[in-house]
Amino acid sequence: MAEFALDRLQLNAQRSALLVVDVEHEFCHPDGKRYLGERAVAAVQRLQALQARCREAGMPIVFMRSIREADDLEFTDFGREPILVRGTVGPEYMPEVAPLPGEPVVEKESHDPFNGTQLLAVLDRLGIRPGASHTVLVTGVATHICVTCAVIGLSVRNYQAALVTDCSAAGSQEQEELAYQLFSQPAYSYNVKLTTSDLVELVGSAKLAATA
Repeated sequence: MAEFALDRLQLNAQRSALLVVDVEHEFCHPDGKRYLGERAVAAVQRLQALQARCREAGMPIVFMRSIREADDLEFTDFGREPILVRGTVGPEYMPEVAPLPGEPVVEKESHDPFNGTQLLAVLDRLGIRPGASHTVLVTGVATHICVTCAVIGLSVRNYQAALVTDCSAAGSQEQEELAYQLFSQPAYSYNVKLTTSDLVELVGSAKLAATA
């Protein structure tokens, strides 16, 4: 594996959020039409542990869900095999990392999590702002597609983003490294960090602050 610089992050739980991208049956279950294999299974297991830490600290978790209508142009005009169709098991979250009641789920109909969605409004409601004082941890699948779109979307809107590499996955190491190479370049590296879940420390617990 190529060497990429990883950042140790100390994050204020009141000024950060965890974004979970497309950890759905279609990609993470062996029966899924776009199953990514054991790399996705391992990432889901690590994500489960990171979610538990975030919840304990009171850090908000936002879930992106890729979902399609049966008559989307993706299928009817471009001829792609239907996937993630509403009403099927495909867009359902893997149960071990599924949203808890009250945690926001933002539906998207393309790779872009900001295109026609409520993601900006949700981040604003949670108090997560552009600039260096707030951070969005980005996790999920696939690293080189929808996760990359999420990181780029945050970056160009002046949010600080951190790709948690061990809690995201693609079908191969080479595909994952495409994203790492991109975000290590000056165009993104100023407000995008690469990290792993064991390098993320959560401080300033929102739960503790709420009860103080």
